[in-house]
Amino acid sequence: MTKYFVAEVGSSVGHLNDLLNVMCELQFGLAQGETDPRVESLLWIARDLSNGINDKIEEGYAKLEAQS
Repeated sequence: MTKYFVAEVGSSVGHLNDLLNVMCELQFGLAQGETDPRVESLLWIARDLSNGINDKIEEGYAKLEAQS
C-alpha cells in the first residue's frame, strides 16, 4: 500500500463523512412525522461508522509516515 493510496482513501472517507453529516442535518431538520425512523437509524449508524473508518485510516497513514 502506498502513501498516495492511503491519502486518497482518507480523503474519500472524509468526504463521505461530510456528505452523511449534511444528510443527517437535512433529514433530522424535518418536522416530526415526515421521516421514516429506519432511515434516521441508518443515517446515524453510517455516520458513526464512517468516523471510525476515518480514524483508522488516519492512524495507518501516520504509521506509514513514521516509517519514511
